[in-house]
Amino acid sequence: MTSNYKRGKLSRGRLSLFNIINCTMLFIFALSAIYPFMYILTISLLPLEDYLKGGPFLFPKNVSFEAYKQIFTNGSIFVSFRSSVIITVFGTAVNMFLTTLCAYGLSKTKLKGYKIFINMIVFTMYFQGGLIPSYMLMRSLKLIDSYWAVILTGGISTYNMLVMRSFFLNIPSSLEEAAIIDGATEPYVLFKIILPISLPVLATISLFYAVGHWNAYFTPMIYLNTRKKWPLQVILREILFETTESMRIAGETNELMKSPIGPQLKMATVIVTVIPISIVYPFLQKYFVKGVLIGAIKA
Repeated sequence: MTSNYKRGKLSRGRLSLFNIINCTMLFIFALSAIYPFMYILTISLLPLEDYLKGGPFLFPKNVSFEAYKQIFTNGSIFVSFRSSVIITVFGTAVNMFLTTLCAYGLSKTKLKGYKIFINMIVFTMYFQGGLIPSYMLMRSLKLIDSYWAVILTGGISTYNMLVMRSFFLNIPSSLEEAAIIDGATEPYVLFKIILPISLPVLATISLFYAVGHWNAYFTPMIYLNTRKKWPLQVILREILFETTESMRIAGETNELMKSPIGPQLKMATVIVTVIPISIVYPFLQKYFVKGVLIGAIKA
């Protein structure tokens, strides 16, 4: 009895030490993720005079909303926000439609030519046509300076499609067989049986696509020539370059105090672009881990 008590006490002690170390490491990781956002938010709220003085910025004594005022008085921000919403919503819808059809088809391992199709698709993960052929294709389709050029470029992510396919492979085939015996067609099975029980992977892949569209700046910068069609990220890039250049000129002419609030404007623009997609994430969080893990169990 005494030896069992000592072993149990020792085991509890080891478990307690493990929990302390585990919690400490998790706290450090969480702090390393939260600190950059706190730093960006604080810099965006600092008056220019306090920023120039230097020192710790996490707990500012004075707060200024001048940077945010400049952003929201700039009409291009609202126009670009509309463009970002259009690209993200319609782009995610097209991505999910194409990815779902492709993943469901490739989940049928008895399909004729299955190995050929899957190898051809995986091949695109390592070898792609490149920017110039893609641009020439969009130009031949007369989609330059159109939202469709941004939406259709990369219509299917091979990685996302494989994750969704793995999820479909884990669904018992007896569900489909029973529905087909009752007279259901393949489209009915997909949209009425498979998709309703696939919400975790659908939400997860939708989030991947939505974040990708929202953060994209290079593709819109290449295909969209009209400034009114530029999304937020392209406007952010323009603001960052213009602010950096103005700060450089102001520094060379010793008129830094008269220059625009460069660092504050940069950080405020970053906050404005991050907030919308951050608001969406909590609503999909409960599906996120489940969708990725279940989709990764079976290849």
